[in-house]
Amino acid sequence: MTDLRNLLDQAAGPAPTLTDDQLSTAIARGRHSRRRRGLTVAVASVAVVVAAGGVALALPSAGEAPAAAGSGPSAGPVTCGQLFADNTIERTRYEMKPGEQNADGVRLRLGGFPEQTQPAQDGEPVPAMSFAWPLANPRVFTPAALVDVPPPAGQGWPNEVWTKVVSACYPVR
Repeated sequence: MTDLRNLLDQAAGPAPTLTDDQLSTAIARGRHSRRRRGLTVAVASVAVVVAAGGVALALPSAGEAPAAAGSGPSAGPVTCGQLFADNTIERTRYEMKPGEQNADGVRLRLGGFPEQTQPAQDGEPVPAMSFAWPLANPRVFTPAALVDVPPPAGQGWPNEVWTKVVSACYPVR
């Protein structure tokens, strides 16, 4: 064992002598690394606490029953996914009209409302609406987006409400 130790000592050579500046620099780097690691741990801890609080707020309390899909429209802002489920809104692909080119879109229809047979007057509620947009500005349904619309009444929603639903639930990407 002694021979091995002697061979290793000879291969390594004499230990280098360090100046005070080199030692001070090494100590400063170590302290900086420890501070950075402490800051990272603190930020990660705060993120975990915020996420846990968000989950706690999102879950219904013991006295509340979760709203079932299709249980009717709720008052106040709701997510687009919940709005479509509550009102059984059907989504179909937009059919291009003759002469239209490079258009994409969607046709939305409230479930449970009869098909409209007469053209609607301005401001009159309608059970369905079609929306088109250029292919250059694609839109994708965003179920987590929030929208605040009144419950459909009479024959459906007026044009302004349909436009609000599409603007919130199908944002331009």
